[in-house]
Amino acid sequence: LERQPTLAGVFLGLLVIKPHLALLFPVALIAVRAWRTLIAAALTGAAFTAASTAVLGMGTLKACLGSLGYARYFLERGILPWSKMPTVFAFLRLLHVPVAAAYMVHAAAAAGAAFAVWRVWRTCPEQQLRGAALMTATFFISPYVFDYDLAWLAFPIAWLAMAGVRDGWLRGEREVLVTAWLLPLTMAPLANNLSVQPGPWVLGALLWITLRRVHGRGRRAARNSLAGSVLSTSALVSQARRSWRMP
Repeated sequence: LERQPTLAGVFLGLLVIKPHLALLFPVALIAVRAWRTLIAAALTGAAFTAASTAVLGMGTLKACLGSLGYARYFLERGILPWSKMPTVFAFLRLLHVPVAAAYMVHAAAAAGAAFAVWRVWRTCPEQQLRGAALMTATFFISPYVFDYDLAWLAFPIAWLAMAGVRDGWLRGEREVLVTAWLLPLTMAPLANNLSVQPGPWVLGALLWITLRRVHGRGRRAARNSLAGSVLSTSALVSQARRSWRMP
C-alpha cells in the first residue's frame, strides 16, 4: 500500500470473487486517502467481472444476481445453518429474534465496526494493527459469512501475536488469540449443542484487544511526545541560565 499503491489496488480488486470480504477496504483506503489504490481496485474488479462475463456469457451474471434473493431467503429462515455463520445476525436468529430486529442490530454492529476501522486507519500508522482491525471487523459487516471464511483470521491472529512477542502481552490477549484460532473447529458444535452462536463474541474480543493495543500505542506516543517536550523545555531553560550567568 505504501511502496506500490497501484499493485496493492490490483490485489484488492481480485477480492471481487468474495465481495462480502472486501466491503471494509474502501473505508480504510478513504480514511488514509489512498486514492490510487482505491481506483486500481475498482478498475481491477470491473475488468475481471467484464472478462468473466465475456467468457461465460451474460446468463451466468444474471443467474448470480438472481440468486441473491434465494440466498437472503435461506439466510433468514436458517436453511443456511446459523450454527456455521459467525455473524451477529445468525446469533440473534438462533435466539429466535425476529428477522427485522436481527437486521437492525446487525446493522448497528456493522456501523460500529466500520467506524472502528476508520478510526484505527486514521490514527494508527502501524500496518499490522491496521490490518488486524480491518480483517476482524469485516466479519461484522455482512450477515452472510460462513465458518470456512474464518481462515481470514490467520492474519490478525499472527499480527497480534507478533505484537505481543515484540511489545509484551496484555492481560487476556493470549487467551483470546487461542480461542479465535480454535473458533473454526469449535463454533458449529457449540452452537448446535447450546443454541448460542459464539462467533460474534470471539470476534468482538479479538477486535477489542486490537483496539486496546491501538489505544495503548497512542497513549505511549503522547507520553513520549510530552516527555520530549519537557526535556526540550528543560534544555532551553538550562541553556538560558548558563547564558545569563556568563559575563
